[in-house]
Parts: sequence; structure tokens; C-alpha cells
Amino acid sequence: TTGNQTVLAKVGVSYVSAASAKANLTAENSGWNFAATQTAAHAAWNAVLGKVGIAGGTAAQQQTFYTALYHSLLHPNVFSDANGQYVGVDGKAHTVDSGHSAFYTNFSGWDIYRTQAQLEALVDPAVASDTAQSMVDDYAQGGMLPKWMEDNGESYVMVGDPADSIIADYYAFGATNFSTS
Repeated sequence: TTGNQTVLAKVGVSYVSAASAKANLTAENSGWNFAATQTAAHAAWNAVLGKVGIAGGTAAQQQTFYTALYHSLLHPNVFSDANGQYVGVDGKAHTVDSGHSAFYTNFSGWDIYRTQAQLEALVDPAVASDTAQSMVDDYAQGGMLPKWMEDNGESYVMVGDPADSIIADYYAFGATNFSTS
């Protein structure tokens, strides 16, 4: 073909089933309005980033700060489908615990236990609570707390038990909506 063309593509993702991927696509992005989707994503990130206010510095320094804050909140990631289902570490389909919005994964325990977990709990205690519950669910399903979880599989990249500190710090910094039993 010749000339410039714009191609819009929508993709549904699910680790549970193809039917769930299609349902996720419908639930999370039912229209074909790219600008509306972009605006909604921008507003959602601004709502989270706006929880931290800064003063002083140049505009460039403030931009650097908010860029770093954005980067620090990219993980963990939602792993559950719109209907609450996800594949656990045991390879079986599970449903997000009652009182929680999502199942979270993809975190490097040793990289986040000193500062990022605490920041997440301060900035977004609901997500941190869901993440803590997800870690406890990993334990219930697989017999161990996560170390360096990728999707629903432990990578074993790091040794030790960073999840203990992460869960305790989530609680200490305000993310208290989870159960360890």
C-alpha cells in the first residue's frame, strides 16, 4: 500500500482461557475510541500520581520526580481477569479473594522490600493490600511465599525470604486489608 495508514488493534489477554481473553477485552475496552481509552488511562495514572504532592524545584525536576514515581508503581501487575479468575502457582484456576479487586504478580522481592513496597502501601494501600493477599495466596497454593514471581511461576532468581518483610511493611505503612490465615 502507499501513504500513511493508521491501524487500530485491540487485544484481550487472559492466562485462564481464550473465552476469558475475549471477555476481558469487552469488559475493559468495549469501544473503538482510542482517544477515550488514552484519556481514561491518563486520568487513572494522574489519580495515583496525584496522591503525592511536591513543591519546589524546576519544572524539569518535578517531571523527573513524577516519572520516577510512575516507574516505581508499574509493578506488580494485575494477573486476574475481569471476572476475577487467575491461574495460581499450582496451575489451577482460582478466583480473587472476597474483598479484593485483583490478583497481583510480577515483583522482584529483593528489589522492592527496602523502599518500593512501603511507597506502594503509602500511595495506593488498596493495591498493596491486594498484592499482600496475592502473596499469601501464593503460599496457600504452592507452599512458599514468592521471591521473584513472574506471572504464576517462581523464578528462584533470588534466595531468602523478602516476602516476609514486604507483607509486614505493607501492613505497617497502611495496607491492612489482607488476611495471613
